[in-house]
Amino acid sequence: MKNYLIITIACCLFFVSCDDIPDEVINSNSSSYSIAAIQTINSFTFSEDDSSFVASIELNNSELINQVWMDVVSKDGSEKIIENSLMTDDGNIENTGDQVAGDGFYSGIITLSREISSGQYEIQYFIRDNFNDTDNNVRKAAVQTFTYDNGQTKYAPVIANLNMPDTIAIGVNFVFTVDASDQNGLEDIDEVYFDAFRPDNSTLGRILMNDNGDTNFGDQIAGDGIYSFRNSFAETAQTGTWRFEFQAKE
Repeated sequence: MKNYLIITIACCLFFVSCDDIPDEVINSNSSSYSIAAIQTINSFTFSEDDSSFVASIELNNSELINQVWMDVVSKDGSEKIIENSLMTDDGNIENTGDQVAGDGFYSGIITLSREISSGQYEIQYFIRDNFNDTDNNVRKAAVQTFTYDNGQTKYAPVIANLNMPDTIAIGVNFVFTVDASDQNGLEDIDEVYFDAFRPDNSTLGRILMNDNGDTNFGDQIAGDGIYSFRNSFAETAQTGTWRFEFQAKE
């Protein structure tokens, strides 16, 4: 005779703000030019009077630099907001926000609209040098993360449409899914997870669900807002009524 687990489900919402992430320098060529500093913001809030800010990167041995530009992408890489935006060291405040020509600071203006979702974004800095051959003279020089608030009302994420069997046999694989949505955009959702409680009310702890398109975790399509979990109960699992509490976090 098979043993069965009877499952009851409780859903709730959880909201947490994202913390700032410090700057990180990558792929610098210290034997020729190097990055001395990055000057920009850690967070930015859109308003009708203020929709732009300046990002600057200071380079040593700038005589070795041919060109500097930047991209702005969502933290998970799913959306590119700005691409190939030129940064200059020519003192042209109006066009690029650069203050002083020839001081080693390359600057560019980033303009964000209210239509861009609130969330975390990366400024990716690229450098083309003038001493390597053309097949090896471009490097991603640095990445800096900032938090963007589009000035719209912040909404907590919503969990709906739980798809889960109410009875599961020991040793049988199962998949369950939930839909997660956010009026500020899917990019505003940091993670979706659940807490599992055994029949004796002890807990397995927090378990993350996936929206990465990896079928090994039961997910079919990456980034569609459907979070999935795939697992099976071992022979040693307690039989009886288990409780699952689902939460989403910004």
